Amino acid sequence: MKDTKYCPRCKMDKPVSAFGKGRYRKRTNDYGLSGYCKECNNERRRLYKAANYEKVVAMSLIHKRNWNKNNKDKLAAAHKKYFSTEKGKQKNREAQARFRQRQKEKMKNEKPITEN
Repeated sequence: MKDTKYCPRCKMDKPVSAFGKGRYRKRTNDYGLSGYCKECNNERRRLYKAANYEKVVAMSLIHKRNWNKNNKDKLAAAHKKYFSTEKGKQKNREAQARFRQRQKEKMKNEKPITEN
């Protein structure tokens, strides 16, 4: 196996360790390496995210929702573990206090029920 590979974007020969795993590892003769070096791939991703921020955020949200839906047991275990820690308990107390405050404000703003 060669110990260097050519990156067509930066036009340099770099060590094989500078290349990540390729997407089509079984179809290439590059020993499963990406076509571009890690630095060039990172720059390409950074530019894409900057140009398509809304799309990236939307896809991330869809992916997160699908994962949560398909892994409810893992999510429940993670929540249970988090809320058993001191930080989780504190966050839960703060959330409950905010909820009670909002409920009090709702009750103040509602008209009293009068019987006729």
